[in-house]
Amino acid sequence: MIDDRVSIARLGAVADIRLRRPAKMNALDGPMFDALIAAAESVAADPTIRAVVLSGEGKAFCAGIDLESLQGLMSDEGKRAMQSRSHGFANRYQQAALAWREVPVPVIAALHGVAFGGGLQIPLGADIRISAPDTKFSLMEVRWGIVPDMAGTILLRSIVREDVLRELIYTARVFTGTEAALIGIVTQLASDPHAAALELAQSIAKQGPRAVRAAKQLLNETQAVSPQAALLLESEVQIQLLAGPDQIEALSAHAEQRVPCYTDQVDRLPECRATDAKLRHQISFRPQKHTGVSGERQTPQRLGDALRKRSVLWARHRPLWRHHYHDCKSLDRDKR
Repeated sequence: MIDDRVSIARLGAVADIRLRRPAKMNALDGPMFDALIAAAESVAADPTIRAVVLSGEGKAFCAGIDLESLQGLMSDEGKRAMQSRSHGFANRYQQAALAWREVPVPVIAALHGVAFGGGLQIPLGADIRISAPDTKFSLMEVRWGIVPDMAGTILLRSIVREDVLRELIYTARVFTGTEAALIGIVTQLASDPHAAALELAQSIAKQGPRAVRAAKQLLNETQAVSPQAALLLESEVQIQLLAGPDQIEALSAHAEQRVPCYTDQVDRLPECRATDAKLRHQISFRPQKHTGVSGERQTPQRLGDALRKRSVLWARHRPLWRHHYHDCKSLDRDKR
């Protein structure tokens, strides 16, 4: 529990985070902003969490900022808070949305009821958005004489076309989850978005955790760099994963015809410990049909040995890759 505004429940390797101000349709106020940021930082710091679901209790995901908080922003103190870069390049309100993009594992937003104003901008920081068909959306800030100011203009540019973004902001019109899916704001529709989000999160949590985290890092960091820098970073990330624990376990599980049981960076999950106990009773791995170049049958150990030898070769060239990558980044900054 983060104060009385946001709750965090643990479902295996999935964090289920819920906005908890249902009497106000989860409207945003000071404590809610702080609780959202704190919740994102909490799950980001936990290496055993593999996916996050973000949703709201009651009849709506979030109705946007409440009027009392809006009035507070009109004061000199409120304006200073907006001007302050309290979280890197962002202020406190922008960070409530950006924090979910910075969480190192996939974040899935489950949307129902309404998502207005800031209530729409917050889930834009998620990787995936699942909505009920009748959920109502709106970037309605201009209706109150202001503009979207919670990183929505940045996040939406990678989601919808520029002309669609402008039309939604200029008109402040309300649109449904069905239309949101058509224009790309919503990833998929579901009659029960929360249940669908949890199911998807559990599916992601079964994948190699290091590979999933690396994929999100790669997607985040290649958005604002040149193609040359993006391609080099792609190679750098891949080098770090080759012959790593996720790949070794994936190949071993495939060879043994079983479900992979990946480890986290600090400990193994309970379901993996059960597999460990079973494996300790086995004298040796059973030879499989996988063969190498010479036609020799490959056991998981041999596959692992081959990958480790390859990783040594990659490691020798890795400093050179990093040197070229940073040089490319420097050239890209100079051009700008």
